[in-house]
Amino acid sequence: MSFYGKASKPTIRAKIIPAGDYECRVASAMERVNEDGVAFIEFQFKVRDDVDQNCKGDIIKKRFKQDADGNYKVNKINEFAFACGVEEGADYQLEELVGSCVIVHISCFTKDTGEKVGYVAYLNPSKVGDSAQPLNPDDLSDINADDIPF
Repeated sequence: MSFYGKASKPTIRAKIIPAGDYECRVASAMERVNEDGVAFIEFQFKVRDDVDQNCKGDIIKKRFKQDADGNYKVNKINEFAFACGVEEGADYQLEELVGSCVIVHISCFTKDTGEKVGYVAYLNPSKVGDSAQPLNPDDLSDINADDIPF
C-alpha cells in the first residue's frame, strides 16, 4: 500500500518562557542572512540543566536586525560580549562568545492582538559560573598498558 499526500511546512510555535532571569550558556552567536537576503546577528542561549531553575534545556533566541543604514546595535551587542566575560574595550569575534555562561533576563509584553511575547531584555554575567571542572593532570593516575582492553 502506498501513501499519497501533499508536503506541508510544519507550524512551529515558539514556547513562551516566563519573565525572569535564567542561567544560560551561549549555544551560538553568528551573523546570518534570512530568505529575503537581509543580514542579522543571532544569539541562541540554552537554559542550563545543571542549575535548579525552570525551563531547563529550552532555547532562547535574540536577533539583532540591521537598521536602514545597514548598521547593527553595536552598543547592545558589546554589552552582550561584556556579560560573556570579554573585558571592556577588548576586541572579540562572535564565535568566541559561544560556551559562555550568562544570565538572560526575559521580559514579556502583550501585543494588541492579545498574544503574549517574551524577549531578551539584557544579559548579566553568570552568578553560578561554569560548573564543568577542567581535568587536573596531577589527579590522573598513570595508565598501565596491560589494563587497556584492545
